[in-house]
Amino acid sequence: MAFSVVITDRNETSTIALNFAIVDNSGVVSSTNIIVDAYNTISSGTLQSALEHLADQSFKTTEAPSGSSLSEGDTWYDTDDEQLYVYRETSAGVYEWVPIIFGDSDSDTFDSGNF
Repeated sequence: MAFSVVITDRNETSTIALNFAIVDNSGVVSSTNIIVDAYNTISSGTLQSALEHLADQSFKTTEAPSGSSLSEGDTWYDTDDEQLYVYRETSAGVYEWVPIIFGDSDSDTFDSGNF
């Protein structure tokens, strides 16, 4: 539930927006009951959907992520090879994981690649 409080002090008015979480019968706050505003790449909706959106932007696995949730600009850290990749358009309509940092045994070398 959200509502605004208007405070007037010495002829100056301030408006404060208050948001309250909805608690279910067990007294637990559910992420599906908390509403978030749109910000940057996050659409307005529930806290659960915002967390899922963020989780679909960055990956840390041994295998390259795939599927319909991938978007240009997503990142993947390959834990087998210790490489960082970005998902980007490599030619018209073709999207691939492109390495942006190459690791070696002593240190990492930043390679901006060809963008």
